Amino acid sequence: MKRSFATALAVCSAWGAHLAWAGAANTNSIHEAWGGSSVTNSNHDLAMSEIVVSATKFGEEFWKSGSSISVVPESDIQLRRATTTGTLALGQPGVTVFSTTGIPGGGETIALRGFRPSETLITVDGLRYNRPVDGEANLNTLPPLLLGNMEFLRGPQSSLYGSDSIGGVVSLSTPAGRGKPVFGTSFEGGTYDYRRERVFSQGKVKAFDWNVGYSRLDTDNDRPNSAFRQDAAAMRLGYDIYEPVRADLIARFTDETAGAPSSIGAFGNDPSSRLMQRMAMVSPQLTVTPFEAYESKLVLGYIGVGQKFDTPSYPTLGWSNRGCPSSVDHTESYQLNWQNTVKLADWNTLVAGLEARRERVTTAEDNGNNVFERAAQGYFLSDSIRLEDQWGLTLSSRFDDNERYADVWTYRASQFVKIPVTESRLHASFGTGSRVPTMQELCPMYSLLDYSVWPPQPYFTNNANLTPERSEGCDAGVTQPFLDGELEFDSTYFYNTIVNIIMSDARWVSQNFPEARTEGVENSLKWNASRTLSLRAAFTLMSTTIKDPLYAGRDFARTPTESASLQINWSPIEKWNALLSYSAVGPRFDTVTNQQELSSYHRVDLATGYEICRFCSIFGRIENLVGYRYQTAAGYPALGRTFYGGLELKY
Repeated sequence: MKRSFATALAVCSAWGAHLAWAGAANTNSIHEAWGGSSVTNSNHDLAMSEIVVSATKFGEEFWKSGSSISVVPESDIQLRRATTTGTLALGQPGVTVFSTTGIPGGGETIALRGFRPSETLITVDGLRYNRPVDGEANLNTLPPLLLGNMEFLRGPQSSLYGSDSIGGVVSLSTPAGRGKPVFGTSFEGGTYDYRRERVFSQGKVKAFDWNVGYSRLDTDNDRPNSAFRQDAAAMRLGYDIYEPVRADLIARFTDETAGAPSSIGAFGNDPSSRLMQRMAMVSPQLTVTPFEAYESKLVLGYIGVGQKFDTPSYPTLGWSNRGCPSSVDHTESYQLNWQNTVKLADWNTLVAGLEARRERVTTAEDNGNNVFERAAQGYFLSDSIRLEDQWGLTLSSRFDDNERYADVWTYRASQFVKIPVTESRLHASFGTGSRVPTMQELCPMYSLLDYSVWPPQPYFTNNANLTPERSEGCDAGVTQPFLDGELEFDSTYFYNTIVNIIMSDARWVSQNFPEARTEGVENSLKWNASRTLSLRAAFTLMSTTIKDPLYAGRDFARTPTESASLQINWSPIEKWNALLSYSAVGPRFDTVTNQQELSSYHRVDLATGYEICRFCSIFGRIENLVGYRYQTAAGYPALGRTFYGGLELKY
């Protein structure tokens, strides 16, 4: 498969280059020779002009990338006012959202193209957000406060992003302040004694700009001992020191406490367990643009996440030898990213950079502390060629030096070809990926003994001899516009293999298994029906297969084989906007043993807002309108139908 796909990619590249060079000479004459008329970029769908940075690490219109990308725009995020960030990703092609508690509080993660959350990299303002302890990014500690566009980049991306990006990358950002200064506050309430208060300010005055906000959220949720409280703050301060030099300071902080009633199964409602989490992120950034064709950006960052789980009412759970009433883990990540972007010509952009990080994990229980540390460095180079918007090719490669494992080279090639006569855009990519074992997979952090047998057998001892996962993945698709670009359909096929995949054996000890595969088709439709009405739809078919005698033919846990979504944005008058979101998820299994099936479900959300005057707006939303009590993890049902409404004041 690898050789045949590479050959097809090379043939397609040669053909695309031929069309592009011919188009450079006389684009309109080629188009008219096929019986068409000249069409400019202004006829493209509005979404097609969105600038994204995840695919190439420099800003460009995403339709000029050969990679598979989708975007949740900042305007939708502001309108939906979602309680959790994961909710914003519902319905995106090839995206699976997991909630380990089903309700606000606890854990919430995202995975792309059938992979697991630890194989999908989440970045926030250029920093890696995945926790080194388990490789996952808990989005519950990252509420949707001051978020800009949310970008989903699918397929292996280790050639630019290093480890953990086998399935793809989800990029989040904090937008800079802009326009006249604005100061405001909002209040909202809803079902289950839900309350959220927020204060914010943003703007730009001469060389200084700011975007700051604070929110407080309280809700009782729907089960005993499931109340959730969260304080969150975010800010971005920017200063143009002088014309070619800009400094930014980005920071986020979250402090939350959630009741942990356990699942609705064997343990029932634990009346007193608590989960406490705290996250702090600080990132000073410096951007230097000495001349138009060159930019150098230095990003420093610190992310610390602490978690404490108190279980005073169930100190042993009947099977642990620890008998400890609480467990604590704290992860720290120090990061440095330095990127240089050079525009060699109007049609050629080169990106080179390095990434260095040091990670530290501390776990504490009654019988002592465990401390684990590791460091890694990566160096990447990418070259992007764009010829008259008719053909584009991006080649990238990265060298990663991990202090524990052998050096790793990864690479990726992506391209698009635009066919003038039909305005069709063919896009394809092939890439490799890697993921180093997490500290939880390597180290005996929570070693337990099973006394039901003699001598006692260990659980969770994990495996210091694990080797990194390696993957290869490709995708190919076509984007076809209609109605002068107002209607656009895309269909993309993808195929991925992963070897030395790390999973737990029958005793929950991490092992390398030979191989797993993911395969599927992602379909999406965008339609700007009028100036006041737009529609987005998606349908994904996906299969996952584990190639090993222990799990032969089994699917990955909690990954649906089919999912669909529909989003309708309607603005009948200038000051009123409404967003209807529908998502459907097919059946899937709760565990990799494929013994307990989670049923399919449908979810409908409705959000609306109306600007009464320049200083005052009202808003409301209904989540899970159909009231379906679905589960993304067995024993943890989502909330039923909930209502929220509020008022925003600003001046």
